[in-house]
Amino acid sequence: MASDATGKLIFPSSVTLAAGNYDILISTNGYLKKKQLNVALASNTTVALAQLTAGDFNSDNVVNSLDWSVMNAQWFSANAQSDINGDTIVNSLDFSYLNSNWNKVGD
Repeated sequence: MASDATGKLIFPSSVTLAAGNYDILISTNGYLKKKQLNVALASNTTVALAQLTAGDFNSDNVVNSLDWSVMNAQWFSANAQSDINGDTIVNSLDFSYLNSNWNKVGD
């Protein structure tokens, strides 16, 4: 299931989901994983998802020099994996995002 552009996850009424509290793990390539614990869910529920932290390009759940090595290999290319700000080129703007998230760890 995917979220919409605002980060909301909508469970349609066609999804059979027993009402109750659930733990949700949010993850996507290039970002630190985030857990939301004890979220009340039922069919036709809308959930606001947590914002993910960019820069985990090697999927080890920490932003560090290993991620920089991935970004560095794609420098001045149109590689979508390391293009954090989405301007179609990997450059110092993307590195500034990576640098601001340096040593952050996901859930």
